[in-house]
Amino acid sequence: MPVFFIFFFTLFGTYPLDAFSEDLNPFRSPRETMRHFLTNMKKVKNGQKQYLQKAIQALDTRSFDPTSRTKSAQLAAERLVKTLDKIEYIR
Repeated sequence: MPVFFIFFFTLFGTYPLDAFSEDLNPFRSPRETMRHFLTNMKKVKNGQKQYLQKAIQALDTRSFDPTSRTKSAQLAAERLVKTLDKIEYIR
């Protein structure tokens, strides 16, 4: 039985507990946040409007008026992607 615990610890004990959930967090870095926004806005532009809410998650909407936060965030996302579309290529 102790051999099992040693094997289990050496196999799984060297990774941080959230190492596997890191892939699930699209906001772990500014680059990943931007990638999340652009990927979802591309889907919106291709007609999949349900991805607009996912794209809005990448925006900081805390300073928006609470009564119109959703509509303002949608407008901000659309304006931002139009501005970024003027750039030839984003890495």
